[in-house]
Amino acid sequence: MSIKVVSIISRMNVGGPAVLLGDLIEGLNPFEFEHTLLTGVCRANEIDYLESHPLTGKAIYLPEVQRSVLPIKDIKGLFAMIAILRKIKPDVVHTHTSKAGVLGRIATRLAAPKAKVVHTYHGHVLYGYFPKFMTYLIIILERSLAKITDVLVAITSQVEDDLRSVRIGNSHQWRMIRLGIKIESLRNRAEARYALNIRSEEMTFLWIGRFAAIKNPIFALEAFKEFCGNNPRNYRLIMVGDGELKEDAEQFASDAKLQVDFVGWSNDVYKYLPAADILLLTSVNEGMGMVILEAATQNVPTLATNVGGVTEFIKDGETGFLSSLNVHEYAIKMKEIVSAPDLLSRTGKSARALVESEFSRELFVKNHVDLYRELYRPIKSA
Repeated sequence: MSIKVVSIISRMNVGGPAVLLGDLIEGLNPFEFEHTLLTGVCRANEIDYLESHPLTGKAIYLPEVQRSVLPIKDIKGLFAMIAILRKIKPDVVHTHTSKAGVLGRIATRLAAPKAKVVHTYHGHVLYGYFPKFMTYLIIILERSLAKITDVLVAITSQVEDDLRSVRIGNSHQWRMIRLGIKIESLRNRAEARYALNIRSEEMTFLWIGRFAAIKNPIFALEAFKEFCGNNPRNYRLIMVGDGELKEDAEQFASDAKLQVDFVGWSNDVYKYLPAADILLLTSVNEGMGMVILEAATQNVPTLATNVGGVTEFIKDGETGFLSSLNVHEYAIKMKEIVSAPDLLSRTGKSARALVESEFSRELFVKNHVDLYRELYRPIKSA
């Protein structure tokens, strides 16, 4: 008899949570697990990950579930989840991302009270997102939701520590399951640069993410401007993504006369990663950043702001580089890295070795399979 698992996520937009969940679903043995995905819809300026990575299992879209807080639609989404869960009668429900974590856990307790509930924190919103009063309300909500959750999963120990510090969940509820990705083979760097019309002498920086305040794209441009100084000709920045700050970013680059390519969202980041010398991550808050691992598979190290759980992968000068959230310091770090090509090469290779040993997709899937089996045993024996 198979274990019925339902995954619920706010939306499968191209990004870390969607890639991770997609890999997890595809890694489940269909003879042991019967899986159903419930997902909200993407925004107009986002790409649905499932369009280019269709799942072999069942996926149900809930158009009422969207990223923004929309009370009427959220209530409709909650009732839609309840109806589906009552029909499926799941053994395990696993929620991902904030909106799905709220609606999905409430719906499960109302529709399938015997099901075990897991929620994964791919990061948190304790800073960088909302005013203090709103953050406090979110903490109160998460404390309440933790009481109806069997297992709370954090992708890094830093995420867990931050959430436990504000008394979300009990110690016995928490598990740490690291990110894991497919270890891509090394692509041909020369071919990748040729396809993007990058000259051999151009030092190329890459930024990938949502053009939103939390991802800090203007910071990346300010640092790039200071780094280039009066000679921007031999330096190029490629920015992959879209969002509400994209027009501001394009205007900044134009005014500063910087060589910046705004390429929009892409279903294949490996079109750009092999062509880059270094990845820039400038987030104000970050669980860890899936793109750091993706870059590492191509021997490309990351210069990241020292926030969230990034230090669980990046050790400064060993598997990447770290800077504070200060534009001047970040630009100085960029100059130091460029002036030491041997260090750049060495950190890139070390980053790939770390991905292979501790952040593989196989290990990520295994840890979840073990968790689902553990949760299912008490149900089966009851």
